This record gives sequence, structure tokens and C-alpha cells, in this order.
Amino acid sequence: ALGEVLGASDLVRVIVAAEDVEEGKPDPTGYLAAAGALDADPAETVAFEDSPTGVRAARAAGVGTVVGVLSTSSEWALRAAGAADVVPDLASVYWVDGDVLGRR
Repeated sequence: ALGEVLGASDLVRVIVAAEDVEEGKPDPTGYLAAAGALDADPAETVAFEDSPTGVRAARAAGVGTVVGVLSTSSEWALRAAGAADVVPDLASVYWVDGDVLGRR
């Protein structure tokens, strides 16, 4: 599972995959479904995306913080799509005081 791959199994409570929604990214339905399943306001959530299409989907869903992850897309492309910040990988991200994004 994704949580195991990321080493964050205890943090992953909901996964919404492509087969769970009718429209794929950049449609915001996947993000809205995940927020709904978590009973969370999208504006109070954080999304990590590695593609401009994913960044646009998160922004369209009203996600409060969208972070681009460098993998197949450039920093410029991720920022142009609306990423508030860009990190080299998920290993460089950590939480401070339960909700503040930090970097290693």
C-alpha cells in the first residue's frame, strides 16, 4: 500500500484512486472525495503532487496548501500550476507541532 511505500502507514487513513472517481485529474473530484471521507475542510488540508495536472486538481478542490514534489516535472512547471512550495522528495518533509510543514 502507498502508506507502506512512503513509510507512513500509520498516517494514511484514506486512499482515493483513479478507479474511485469518474473524472481524473485535473478534475478535483478525487481530492473532494478524500476530504469528504476524512470529514475535513479541503482548505485545512495539504496535498503533495508530482505533476502540474495533480497540482491543478488540488487547487481546484480548494486544498489549503499544495506542495509540488520533484520527480517527473520541473519546479517551474509545478509552481506555474499553483504549487505553493516545491520539495525534492517526500523524505525531506516533516511535521512540526502536528500541522506545520518543515523541511530537512
